[in-house]
Amino acid sequence: MKIFIVQGTLIGLFGTLLGIIGGVILAYNVSDVVIFIEQMFNIQFLSQEVYYIGEIPSDPHLSDIVTVAVVSFILTLLATLYQVTAHQKLTLPRHCVMSNQVIACQNLYKSYFQGS
Repeated sequence: MKIFIVQGTLIGLFGTLLGIIGGVILAYNVSDVVIFIEQMFNIQFLSQEVYYIGEIPSDPHLSDIVTVAVVSFILTLLATLYQVTAHQKLTLPRHCVMSNQVIACQNLYKSYFQGS
């Protein structure tokens, strides 16, 4: 059980950090990214003839970044704990727990979970 919690927490932390770093980089460089995409596909996102603004505004605040990071990490912890509790409720056949034969154990799993 401990391995599921540790692994889920590490994956959640790693994903949250990557998401925050990528999001902050994108938020501070959104104008350059939009210009690059417009030139690459020969389109214009915000035409001056249609819209009153000519660029996509981006104003990242530290409080927003911290809030998103904390909420996303809490959600990954909740998902991890849900999986751990669901795993604890499973009762596996004793043969599978003690067996080293993978094929026999897989067949036993199929019959156990499918009810046949």
